[in-house]
Amino acid sequence: MTRTVFPIAFLLVVLLGGSLLDAAKAPKDPKVVMLGMIRRADALEKARKFDLAIVEYRKIIDASTKIYGPESHETAAFINNLAALHANASQYEKAAPLYRLSIKIDEKAIGKNALPLAGTMGNLAAMYRSMNRPDLAMPLYQRNLGIYRDKLGAKDPKVASVLDHIATLHAGSRDYLKAEKAFIESLAILAEKPGKEHRAYAIVQIHYASVLAATERTKDAAAMYQAGIKILQAKPGENSWELIDALGRLGQMHHGAREYAKAVPLYLQAVKICETKLGKDHLMTADETSNLGALYYDMGELDKAAECYLKSIKIVEAKLGKTHRLTASMLNNLATVYWERKKYKEAEALYLRCLKIDEAALGKNHRHLTPTLDNLAQLYIAMEKHEQAKIYRERSRKIKQAPHATTK
Repeated sequence: MTRTVFPIAFLLVVLLGGSLLDAAKAPKDPKVVMLGMIRRADALEKARKFDLAIVEYRKIIDASTKIYGPESHETAAFINNLAALHANASQYEKAAPLYRLSIKIDEKAIGKNALPLAGTMGNLAAMYRSMNRPDLAMPLYQRNLGIYRDKLGAKDPKVASVLDHIATLHAGSRDYLKAEKAFIESLAILAEKPGKEHRAYAIVQIHYASVLAATERTKDAAAMYQAGIKILQAKPGENSWELIDALGRLGQMHHGAREYAKAVPLYLQAVKICETKLGKDHLMTADETSNLGALYYDMGELDKAAECYLKSIKIVEAKLGKTHRLTASMLNNLATVYWERKKYKEAEALYLRCLKIDEAALGKNHRHLTPTLDNLAQLYIAMEKHEQAKIYRERSRKIKQAPHATTK
């Protein structure tokens, strides 16, 4: 999520309505006090002390309300920043009403077609995408698109960026015709400015390639992926996230087509970049290492698969905790490898741990539990523990047949 960023020198002049010299002479001015709060909040955010930064931004909003008024654009901008902090901390239930309040204030303060308003709506739309709520994100992006076209022109790069977001939402709902149309329009804009060698053009190419792959145009998809990757590889340090994503997507396409010889080097490269640029203990490193483990599993290289899953579990446990649902997902993968290797007791222990985590998080009647229950039933059959197998099989059946079963 993006924030409204004010340079310090700019703030001194705008907040105080005078010169930098005037600012120095008025240390008790409430605007100077607020400026100090902004500096502290920014420092806390950079130090990733989000809870403390949130507390500071609440003070900033209170100060802005007193200085500029509760219905001012300045107050709306600070509310947007607070919402972004909550969203970046995955506190969506706190972020959403703040974004909506910021939008409501700005609609009155600066008008319903103002550029700053488009930025806040884009933030809220991006958050809804993170929450897997495309139905809420799409109207915001559509309105965003209208503002940018009206204020900046149809060929502005910001228009291309919003088209990319809209196309991605269409692709997620498998409306590939609409997705392709929006991607092509986005690329046409970016080809002119900033140009076909820019990272923005490469990123849209990679997103478009996913639609080509989904519609079984794999040859065209591979060429599009490779073109985007080539641009990003020119400056790998600046484009680490995007390059990892592109390599992973192309690797997954080859993986799905059982073209393992093509997939392995792509996954390995993605893991290497993760470890080098993001760190060996980063969650993205865990994700890419897990993908590599899945590939090795499908190739029948179970020892390598187990090694990858163990590394991923270690990272996730350290970052998110031993009872996080992502930890449970990783445990399930490793349990399946142990089962294939006929290490039944090890597999049993992991499946039971996975089940315990999901029960605590979701309840004992959630449909998400059924795959693990089914795995345990089949494992107990392999272990010739038929009574235990029956217990888990029946429990899974009851959850699947219950009309009231939780699906969230």
